[in-house]
Amino acid sequence: MKSAVHVDENLTALPRLLPEGRIEEEPLPSAFHERFPVLLIGQRTQGTIWPDHSENAAALECYREGYKAFHEDQDAVAAMRAYEQALEHDPLYFRVWVELAVVCLIDNTAVSIEKAEGIFARLCSIEPDGEWLTREVASILRQNLGYTRIVRYQRTGDRTYLELADTEYKLANALAEQERLELLCSWAYVKLERGEKESAERLWERAVKAAPSPATLAEFVGKFASLAVLWKQDSRVRS
Repeated sequence: MKSAVHVDENLTALPRLLPEGRIEEEPLPSAFHERFPVLLIGQRTQGTIWPDHSENAAALECYREGYKAFHEDQDAVAAMRAYEQALEHDPLYFRVWVELAVVCLIDNTAVSIEKAEGIFARLCSIEPDGEWLTREVASILRQNLGYTRIVRYQRTGDRTYLELADTEYKLANALAEQERLELLCSWAYVKLERGEKESAERLWERAVKAAPSPATLAEFVGKFASLAVLWKQDSRVRS
């Protein structure tokens, strides 16, 4: 197994939010591959953060087809089909489970979000082993499970998902081995939506210290409108 030695902060995607009850979903927009750091999973599952590829040749070939469909052709449906075929050949192909969850999360239909949530929940049940599944990797998985709860809250308005997201971010924070803006800003958003401004301000303080530039923080403010309250009151990021 490989060890997690680096986390790429450039996983790019543009999820689509469409009203519930739509029978036919619109295709992914042309802006599908715009930078969207909140969906960080780590080197698009292609680097050293995940275990080695499957030894099953058919599963590996399906993975490659899915990866091309997702990252090059921008075809989420074809990618999901290929990844599911890979898992039929090798049900323990971990990086395919991760990639499939990411595709489902980005596809962002009601059905695909539910599937992503279920996959991340199963992956989060695996105990870190200190080798390839480090605490940092486990934290990233928790973080993304939390994000699925945010998406479900945004789609339905059900505040129960905020409580679920808060729990996942708390667990992700406890496992984290380094500060990650994707975790801190998303969690601050959850806190604000729950009316816990002081907690949100503490998370924002950590995010400001960890951010390489105000522009990076601005990306999260653009994604999570509630964060504008913290942005406007912080002269450090507006100067």
